[in-house]
Order: sequence, then C-alpha cells, then structure tokens
Amino acid sequence: MSAGTHDYWDDTTVMVTGGAGFPGSHLVEDLESRFDTVDVFVPRSDEYDLREKDDIKRAFEDSNADILIHLAATVGGIGANRENLGRTSTTTRSWVSS
Repeated sequence: MSAGTHDYWDDTTVMVTGGAGFPGSHLVEDLESRFDTVDVFVPRSDEYDLREKDDIKRAFEDSNADILIHLAATVGGIGANRENLGRTSTTTRSWVSS
C-alpha cells in the first residue's frame, strides 16, 4: 500500500451503513485491521432509521463521520429475491428532494 493511500485514511471516521451485514461486516473488519487510526461507526437499525431524514442527520452528528460507505439494504434472503426478481423494495422512500 502506498504512503498516499495510508495518509488518506489516517485519523478519519468512517460511517458504514449496513456494517453489521455480511459484506459490511467484512469491510469494517478490513478497515479496522489495516488502519490503526480509523474510527468506524456502524449505525444500527434499532437506533437509526436511515429512511428518516432526522435519523440520518443524527447519525452524522453522533459519528462526526468524514467518509460514508453506504451498504445498508432491506433484504429478504434468497427466497425473497427469487419471488421478486428485478423488483425494487416498495418500502424505500426518497427524501433527497424534500
């Protein structure tokens, strides 16, 4: 790893949404093992509803994150994917335009 790459991550706080899920937990583990000075914040769904604007703001306030890696998703497993092939979640709401 080049010195520039390591410098990029020095003393940063990284918020990883979905950090407790399968891919997210591996990313969190990798970040923590590679960089001694990285603080990883994983917002848990029982504390933050990331579909709600106020909870998103609170997550950023609580974490003081420099970087966001968004891996959160609503999933239902293989069976749900087979039954809903090519469909997106109907529970997703967009607040960006509000």
